[in-house]
Amino acid sequence: MIELRTLGTVDLVDEKGVRHDALLRRPKRLALLVYLATARPDGRYRREKILALFWPEVDEARARGSLRQSLHVLRSELSADSVATLGDEEISLSPDALRCDAVEFERAIHEKRVSDAVAMYGGEFLPGFSLDGAEEFTEWLELARTRLRDHATKAATELAEQAFVAGDYSASVVAARRALALAPADERAARSLISALHRSGDRGGAIFAYESLAGRLKADFNVLPGADTRAVVAAVRARDRAVTAAVETVEGEDEDFANPARHQVADLTTGLVQGVPPKRVEERYPRVAAERTGIAHYGRQVARRAVITAVLLINGAPGRTSSAAATPAIPVEARDAYARARFYVDKPTEANLRKAVVLFERALDAEPLYAPAYAGLGDAYLRLGYGSYLSPADAFPKALSAAGRAIELDSLAPEAHATLAFARMYYEWNWSGAEREFQLALRLAPGYATGHSRYAYLLTALGRYAEARREVDVAQRLAPLSVAIAVDAGFVSFYADDLPEAKRRLESATLMAPEVPAAHLWLGRLAQRGHDFERARAEFESSGALRNWVPTIAAAAYAEASSGQPAAARLALVRLDSLARDQYVTPYAVALVYAALGESDQAFKQLDRAVAEHVHWLVWLTRDSRWEPLRHDPRFAVLVRRVGLPG
Repeated sequence: MIELRTLGTVDLVDEKGVRHDALLRRPKRLALLVYLATARPDGRYRREKILALFWPEVDEARARGSLRQSLHVLRSELSADSVATLGDEEISLSPDALRCDAVEFERAIHEKRVSDAVAMYGGEFLPGFSLDGAEEFTEWLELARTRLRDHATKAATELAEQAFVAGDYSASVVAARRALALAPADERAARSLISALHRSGDRGGAIFAYESLAGRLKADFNVLPGADTRAVVAAVRARDRAVTAAVETVEGEDEDFANPARHQVADLTTGLVQGVPPKRVEERYPRVAAERTGIAHYGRQVARRAVITAVLLINGAPGRTSSAAATPAIPVEARDAYARARFYVDKPTEANLRKAVVLFERALDAEPLYAPAYAGLGDAYLRLGYGSYLSPADAFPKALSAAGRAIELDSLAPEAHATLAFARMYYEWNWSGAEREFQLALRLAPGYATGHSRYAYLLTALGRYAEARREVDVAQRLAPLSVAIAVDAGFVSFYADDLPEAKRRLESATLMAPEVPAAHLWLGRLAQRGHDFERARAEFESSGALRNWVPTIAAAAYAEASSGQPAAARLALVRLDSLARDQYVTPYAVALVYAALGESDQAFKQLDRAVAEHVHWLVWLTRDSRWEPLRHDPRFAVLVRRVGLPG
């Protein structure tokens, strides 16, 4: 059988070792073969997708001709039945046409044959390969490289942990070094290496491994290693006897920060409480009250868990030295509350988001060190603020606090960094800080679709439309069935003034889910931009759960005023005033209605209030065409400067 080698090398040879140079010398045909062999588990591809990937620069007729010629060459080099065409629309590569090392590697990963997988991974997927003029293929290639490298890193780390449990510390060191060679910032692999080096007698090597990791995290991400990693190296430095004494001290009831033994524990957990004086711990961590005669319960619990984790990991306690030992066990009630909360966050109505907040809080009551629950809590508050269900002051500071707490506990949590970025963008108007957090989140998790989509929001607000489109396109490729991201793609095109593309993308979202409310809201905005007010009314009426949402009420009122129906717009003002008695009504929405009615002074009064409240909608002040009647007023330029937006 012909063998396609893609990991660490690029080659195509038959069972006799003869190379198929006709394909190897033609990058586009080789790329097509690799894509057909590896991109989809079922091996079936839409012809139009192949054309867009490999021949985006030519018209369809020429692209189809090039594809036919390439398929002819593949059949000539492999076998007559190696490539099947299913009608005019689908292409399939026969599973018997060749053997591909990347496919075999992923099969080993799926079957949990970690030793085989580590042996199979010869290096980067298609190393040094590139294809000019095929941007979508290049992005697919980068994502595939990342996915395969992540699989290999995880497999090598698991192999290191298995060897450690078996007492084969030399093998554990080798496997952990392999993992770190693939992902130098991977803390789980670093903990395995530190522990294995220490147990094999190389205490200096263990400390050097930690310092190398810390230096890289500082240089690349400007963060410290996580709590578990710091505790492991502290245990190495303190030696087992000191660590055991520290654990006994932490178990006591009357110690405080003045106790020398307690300082030993503080040294072991450097950075966990950051030297906060006892009387300030309660202020810093209000979730857990400070005990009357001791340190804050939070500080003691962090120290105890981190030290015990380190002792178990360093000493190799039976059954407790795998990755499960590196992370304190999460109580069942915390895990259950967290799972239920995530379910509600993924269906983000106001009622569901409020339920999610309660459940995340319940998870944190059960386990105050549960970093994912803090990250989820931050996301829930972020969405409550973004939806204007809470006032900015009631939502975004809580999102910032929870995301920051998640990062303190797990400095490399991409979701928490993305939440922090979104809140910095929408509430603080800290554009550079938000961009740094987005970029960090995506460096930590290149396959994080929501992170790419949210980053596109920031780029759109800053007028960097080409970059925004690239980010939202990556998000769609990562999550092709996400209706929310499909709507985001239309939103980006809308603000980029590419209205035909916005319509195409939004309508494609409605094909995926005909009743999706956000798509109809934006289609209404699109119709209003085109002065098709009847269509705008119909779309706003079709927005389902969003029909009575404050921004939708304002959008419909703006369209009514623009179509010569001021009475309907004034009724909307009365309705918004009535709603404000029981819920938060963003002044941005009220200002829009006044602007449509030509009442500039009232509009600016509401916009001034919006700036004072840090209303997040203001990030669209220079992109939202509905402010056109106010743009020539000097007061508008002042507002733009106060928000810090580019002109």
